[in-house]
Amino acid sequence: MLRPPESVEPDLCFTFDPERRREPWPRPFVVSARTVRLCRSQAPRVAILGWGLGAIGSLMLKLEPSAQLVGVEPSKRLFRAAGKRLRPGVELHQLDALTFLRKSRRRFDLIFDDCFELIDGDAVRPTELQQHGSLVARRLGPGGIYVRNLLPAAGMSFSDQVRDIEEAFGPVRWRRFREWENRLAIAAPMPITQAMLRGLDR
Repeated sequence: MLRPPESVEPDLCFTFDPERRREPWPRPFVVSARTVRLCRSQAPRVAILGWGLGAIGSLMLKLEPSAQLVGVEPSKRLFRAAGKRLRPGVELHQLDALTFLRKSRRRFDLIFDDCFELIDGDAVRPTELQQHGSLVARRLGPGGIYVRNLLPAAGMSFSDQVRDIEEAFGPVRWRRFREWENRLAIAAPMPITQAMLRGLDR
């Protein structure tokens, strides 16, 4: 499903290899990984929907080595590639995000939603993942946090892309990036303060 046409340059979110020495890391990757610091637990349980090659997970473990990561990746190709470099203690499941959210009975301190599919060289959020805020809410533990990585979508504003989150959690907080199109939408049952958001920059 995520295999790009031969003539199309693969998108960064599908090809960024966490094992490759690359400095500096793209800013959205770094800030995304820092969301693990928003967790109150000393050994946060984290689900990453859209594991890809594991770049976000790798960065999170550098920041919080005690984090317990569960990765969810629907692509067989990416699942196989990521499995070859999986760090000990990381679970990886070849499932789509909706199936995982519906079947899992575990609770997480952080759910990081990075689900995209590659269509004509562009990273596009699957349409079936626009209405699953209530499913996410059931999988968060007390004080849990949900983060959704978003890109501009044809015919949908960023506000349209978070309506299900607002229904489940109330108003979202945004993290924007200079020179990058994507935004992080951050939501939780508890208030997300400005001080917490500033912590993502350090």
